[in-house]
Amino acid sequence: AGGRQFADFASVRSAFVSGALDEAQLKEGLILAVNGLLEPVRKHFSEDAEAKRILAQITEWMQEPKSVRASPLRRLNALDETECAVAVVFAPLPTAQPTVGAAADVLRCLATAPNSHKRVLWLSDWSAFSMNCLGGGKTRADDLAAVAAANDVFVAALEAIAPSLMSTVKVVRQSQAILSNPSDYWISVINAGRAHSLSAIRAIDESTQEVGQVITSLMQMADVLSLASATNERSIYCLSEQQPLLQLAADYIGAMKDSMLKAPSVNALPRASMRLKAPHADGAAVPDDDAELMLLDGVPDVTRKMKKAFCEPGNANFCPPLVIVRELVLPYSDSKSLILKRRAEDGGDRTYTLDDSSELAEEFAAGKVHPGDLKPAVRDAVIPILQRAQQKLKEPALAKAEKELVKVAKRNAKGAKVKK
Repeated sequence: AGGRQFADFASVRSAFVSGALDEAQLKEGLILAVNGLLEPVRKHFSEDAEAKRILAQITEWMQEPKSVRASPLRRLNALDETECAVAVVFAPLPTAQPTVGAAADVLRCLATAPNSHKRVLWLSDWSAFSMNCLGGGKTRADDLAAVAAANDVFVAALEAIAPSLMSTVKVVRQSQAILSNPSDYWISVINAGRAHSLSAIRAIDESTQEVGQVITSLMQMADVLSLASATNERSIYCLSEQQPLLQLAADYIGAMKDSMLKAPSVNALPRASMRLKAPHADGAAVPDDDAELMLLDGVPDVTRKMKKAFCEPGNANFCPPLVIVRELVLPYSDSKSLILKRRAEDGGDRTYTLDDSSELAEEFAAGKVHPGDLKPAVRDAVIPILQRAQQKLKEPALAKAEKELVKVAKRNAKGAKVKK
């Protein structure tokens, strides 16, 4: 600068303060120095093919109006806008031991949706990965394969149990939806995080302590945002414990200024517990491997579990066999009925249909139906339903998924024993 070369800042400052280097000379020197630094960068972006491509993309993006670039409505659009009315059910996060109760809850939510709506079952596979639901594999690919296998088995079981209902259902995998527009999806996750404090997320579930739980909560908010529409009706049907977070997401959409989006309605249903054992006096579940019917249970498993199932004479308020009849046997058995076999002196054989569900509960409460007759009848009705699911799982692709799930279940069981 000014015909001189400076090696350090102190020398430049001293020359400028003393007047030996004037303002014009300083600026000219800085221009030459900065251009010298930038020239290799310019050359890279003008000669390297990949760098030229990236620069062109950034330039195009920067030419968008600022209102578009900064919009909080950068989001995934997961549903076909030609579908006028859509009802969405979020499946439970996958597990290595899917229960009959979980399947029945999902089917009830789907069945509750109006027939005028297109039904969608949303599988949150990447959320499950974030939550480490089926972790423990040697690689990330192992864990993702386990999640995919669990979802495949669960959906196949639903299709086998309720083929007519499931024929009206579109299954959407979260990962596939995200990959259709990952940039806008993850921006919507970030925006959801910016709009909510950690305490607001924890207020939904006080057990939220892990980072994965927070990320999963924000992902679900982005999922709900991806379902919203400016013109068409969108509804969510869920269990009561799913409602708080889903409603928070719906309220988030409703509070967006100038969004033009209508928040989906959130419709909550109570869980119909099929747990076979009575809880502790404080309401806590009793740890017991036989406390739940599993989708993969064989005849010996169902027989053993139903024999041990809580079924107190006259107690219709907590009677797992009655719940199984109402939620599984009557709507989804081949005959859509329960055949109760009794001695003639006890009233003789009786067939109950879906319209008789309340009557069966009343007769049990009145002592007209005995546990010794009800439990075998339920056992004999459940076995063919589960056999339909297990038969479907013999298809090659599904057999591979079931094998993967069994492997994960054994690995998890082994890990649990080591922890003890």
